[in-house]
Amino acid sequence: MLRTVYGTIRHEFGLKVLSVLLAAGLWFYVINTEDPIRTDSYNCTVRATNVSGDLDVVKIEPAVVDVRVRGRLSALERSRFSKLRLNADVSGGKRGRNQAVLSVAGLPDRVTEVELDRSTAQVWLDHRVDRNSEVTVVLVGSPAEGFDLLGSPTVEPSSVRVSGSAGGIEEVARVVAKVDIGRMSQEQTVLVEVSAQDEQGKPVPNIALNPPKVTVEVPISQVATKQVPVDPQIGAPASGYVLGDVRPSPDTVTLKGRPDVLEKVAEAKTAWVNIRSLRTTKAYKVRLLIPEGVVALDDVYSVSVRVTVRPVQTPSTVGPDRPEPAMPTVDDPGTGASNVKPGGQALEPDEPGTSSGTPGTATGDNTPIIERPASTSKPDDARPQPDRHSSGGDSPSPR
Repeated sequence: MLRTVYGTIRHEFGLKVLSVLLAAGLWFYVINTEDPIRTDSYNCTVRATNVSGDLDVVKIEPAVVDVRVRGRLSALERSRFSKLRLNADVSGGKRGRNQAVLSVAGLPDRVTEVELDRSTAQVWLDHRVDRNSEVTVVLVGSPAEGFDLLGSPTVEPSSVRVSGSAGGIEEVARVVAKVDIGRMSQEQTVLVEVSAQDEQGKPVPNIALNPPKVTVEVPISQVATKQVPVDPQIGAPASGYVLGDVRPSPDTVTLKGRPDVLEKVAEAKTAWVNIRSLRTTKAYKVRLLIPEGVVALDDVYSVSVRVTVRPVQTPSTVGPDRPEPAMPTVDDPGTGASNVKPGGQALEPDEPGTSSGTPGTATGDNTPIIERPASTSKPDDARPQPDRHSSGGDSPSPR
């Protein structure tokens, strides 16, 4: 049997070797043509690892490194490189600049050949700082037609823990939760990520937020509009003054809200205006008391109210043809002025709305108090005149 096999191999041996070589060459041709070896490049962000607990990353240079991977086309196409990353190991790093060795992580199993632009990166570390920051909700887009935002969105939790290097924390101006309300037609609750931003609204790198997501409730509802008058609420003026002209500006405001709520709103009252110290005219900036469930268009939440007061007019009721009213008086020995009201009640010196009892003036109750002259001398036209026709005859005029 062995002789039979040996004879078969030896029979046309050269032809058989040639066939094997041709098959191998064809296989290599197909592989290199249909599934060639290819090199792809990816920009990977460098991340610091093994950072000490009391330190945090300030910056990394370079922040992005080009990573080239090599493999068969079929392997590269079937592999996912979304998890590909570069780690900069800063074990034992100290505050300040540290040189860290780069290593590739997240490489697919079928890809083994990797080449980096560089092997190290510079990592700056600083003391770690934690603080709480309020979350600011930023809305983008517009709701569906006929719907609008009623009130302010609510966020839970309202603040997050911001952690990072001392320098990085100083750059954080606000923590933002951005919500797209485009085409919304009802109240919705959404889960959104938060981001730390600087004064220019740019993200601050190497900042950790806990929790990384918050829940935002957006009060979207069907709305209508209604124009109502502004009703200023004015307090009492000072004693001796009366309220004159009151003019709000603007005198109307347009409210927006659900139709069933707007139907019950007839006016927009202002907060109370204290005018106790007002003596002439003054304009006050006053907050509008917007009813719950509605909002003011164009963010008109305050108005200017121009208030005028004037003194109380108390004309004297005593005239030349009217007799004096009989009343008891107690005269001040020093001035002779009366300080007693009708009925015998003494006036306090600082009682508002009363006068000091000078001749021809009236008290606060409009009852005149008349003061008699202290002198008893008669006027000149009442003095006795010499009688030209007396018994002594006419006196000759001196020459």
